[in-house]
Amino acid sequence: MRVEVFTRNPPTEDSKYERAFGIANEIVTHLESTQISPISNIATSKQIRDAVAEYMKKGSWIPDFKFNSSIPDSEPNTNYRIDFIKDIAEPSDKQIMRILFEACFDNRQAIGTNVLKFELATRVFERHENRKAIPIMLVADKRSLKKYGWDGSIGSFEEYELALRDPYSDLLSINPIFLVVRD
Repeated sequence: MRVEVFTRNPPTEDSKYERAFGIANEIVTHLESTQISPISNIATSKQIRDAVAEYMKKGSWIPDFKFNSSIPDSEPNTNYRIDFIKDIAEPSDKQIMRILFEACFDNRQAIGTNVLKFELATRVFERHENRKAIPIMLVADKRSLKKYGWDGSIGSFEEYELALRDPYSDLLSINPIFLVVRD
């Protein structure tokens, strides 16, 4: 499996974003060293999510993070959770960076929900001074969705990229780093 790091608008001279790119590349290295089989009895998305969870556990990432605590646990709160987060504070830096990570292998109708989750989680975190949140979205391109046996209803990288480039561009401030599964 090949995974490509992609962003629509890489900021220039942003050390936080560069650090996040480094972390994205570490995740890619781990994923590319993992054997994913489209003919396995285990669904491709589960194989990939398990590989991600293994990496995140070693790196002390916080799983299933509820970014909006005002939503009671007794209510459905999937839309207020991010798969993994990690806060990074360098001793020489006064700013805390939060990496938000989501494996987006959902029905394409969830594209809006997934990007909105990132927007909300970013806004909640950045309300406080000296904080920067950077989303990382793991997606697959159209060819890989087909090659690895995903259901035809799964949102592709191309659909996410289009949504962020056109219909949602005036509403969202996030600039996610994409990890794109390529065949």
